[in-house]
Amino acid sequence: MDSRKLILLVGALIVAAVTAFFARTLIAGSAAPQATAVAMQPAVIDGPEVLVATRALPVGTILDATALKFQPWPKELVDNAYYLKDKTDLKALQGTVVRNMITAGQPVTQGALVKPGDRGFLAAALGPGMRAVTVPVSEQASVAGFVFPGDRIDLVLTQAVAKASRSRCPKPSCAISACSPPTSAPTISSARTARRRSAPSRT
Repeated sequence: MDSRKLILLVGALIVAAVTAFFARTLIAGSAAPQATAVAMQPAVIDGPEVLVATRALPVGTILDATALKFQPWPKELVDNAYYLKDKTDLKALQGTVVRNMITAGQPVTQGALVKPGDRGFLAAALGPGMRAVTVPVSEQASVAGFVFPGDRIDLVLTQAVAKASRSRCPKPSCAISACSPPTSAPTISSARTARRRSAPSRT
């Protein structure tokens, strides 16, 4: 074998070995970057506590104790319509109805809620597909379903006694009411309803 070819072959092997060594060193030295977890400190909110929704409240939702909570709010973002903690009784808002859609975490405004008896309560309480209608009732039918056999009720009787002349009352033993001037005196007595169910004429 020619000595020149042998020298070239040995030189090529040396170069290949050196190249492989440096390549291995570079791969081993470049380790994967370690992810460092940095604890984020919660931002301190300098402001009053306002009333916010704990969950999404669609229109017509009747509020309970779990639907609302107080949460600190930035002072510069506080609106006059918000419910502030030092001026709001949370129990008084239970039973009110949502008039406008409220998202979770959104401050509740005074115009978004309506109380029973307020204007717009019925419209807010009606669900989709529901309609409100008026039903005529009488004095007897107005208590139907509320008075049952065995209930104790008060009977009120109002009567007018006509004035009688002296000729009709010759003796002192006549009834005092017959010689008295016309009166209208209510009489209240307590009684129990009959065992059979019937609508009382006057209760």
